[in-house]
Amino acid sequence: MQRIPPSPLRRSGEYRCMHWLKNLKLTPKLMLAFGVVLVLLAAQGVGAYYGLSSLNRATTNLAEGSMESVSVAAELRALLGEYRTASYRGLVRASEAVKLDARDRSAKLSGEIDAALAAYGKLAATPEERKLLEELTTSWTAARTSYESVNEMIDLELPDDALDTFLGETSDLHNVATAAVTALIQEADRQADLSAASASSAYTASVVLIVIMLVVGVAGGLAIAFFMARSIAGGMRGAVAVANDVAGGKLDSRIDTAGGDEIGDLLRAMQRMQHDLRERTERD
Repeated sequence: MQRIPPSPLRRSGEYRCMHWLKNLKLTPKLMLAFGVVLVLLAAQGVGAYYGLSSLNRATTNLAEGSMESVSVAAELRALLGEYRTASYRGLVRASEAVKLDARDRSAKLSGEIDAALAAYGKLAATPEERKLLEELTTSWTAARTSYESVNEMIDLELPDDALDTFLGETSDLHNVATAAVTALIQEADRQADLSAASASSAYTASVVLIVIMLVVGVAGGLAIAFFMARSIAGGMRGAVAVANDVAGGKLDSRIDTAGGDEIGDLLRAMQRMQHDLRERTERD
């Protein structure tokens, strides 16, 4: 393939840039190189901070959001099971003390279930979670109403009707609420998996970004150091060569005085010395 040569405008811009750098004094040149290195280090710091911030957000969401949602949903399922057990103890033929204790336990569990529902409402972050939570709240309200109806039948001394309702309507409504909790747990698990994947992705991106910034920083620092060393060493080699020529009596060597830095000043001074020595030798 035929290589397309760079445009004259680009060559002119590169030439002006190199000419400007070459004419800088040593102190500004060294300060510029140090400033570029500092910029590269700052870019590394910004990249590392951004990567760590992304990882922190992902892990915080996983720890304080998804995992807590899973925990609360599992607690809800356990409370529902315990509530049914306590309600059954108040239904069977037992002493009045046992029945009263079962009623008190059921009332306490009902309050804990309401508190858990309220807590999950603060954690629900997606429309799907809020929809499932609303379905769970509705089904639990219906099941609790049925449990209260069973208690009323017991108070009215209708044990057979209470047992039939408990094993029929109440059981069905309780199963609906349990299914809603299971669906909510599955959604919470899915959100936890997404958060874990996001944390893993953030970690990978952070590592890649830090490695890239580190490679760029090291390569940039080495390039700047090489350019500065080459520029200074090249000028000094030229000055040493001129001095050796003058010491050997060669007064017609070519001296490059295009540089505007201290080395360029030195070469111009040596050029004047060479010229003065050549004129003095010709006079003598």
